[in-house]
Amino acid sequence: MSAFAKALLGLGAALGAMFIIGMLTKNDPERDRAKAEIELCFALSPQMHSTTHDERCQVLRRSYIAKHGSYP
Repeated sequence: MSAFAKALLGLGAALGAMFIIGMLTKNDPERDRAKAEIELCFALSPQMHSTTHDERCQVLRRSYIAKHGSYP
């Protein structure tokens, strides 16, 4: 295998790895919005003094986990 072919193969592998990493770390605006909504819900819980509010926060969290696999 020539040096040019090795360099081309290495470049292709590097570009492929960058593509895969980019796909795995892609921002999802819907996911970010849902996460922010959950964080705000839990942040407001102490002021709300409501079991219903806390349950709503838990429902939002469970829904997020069901859709996205985990909650960071």
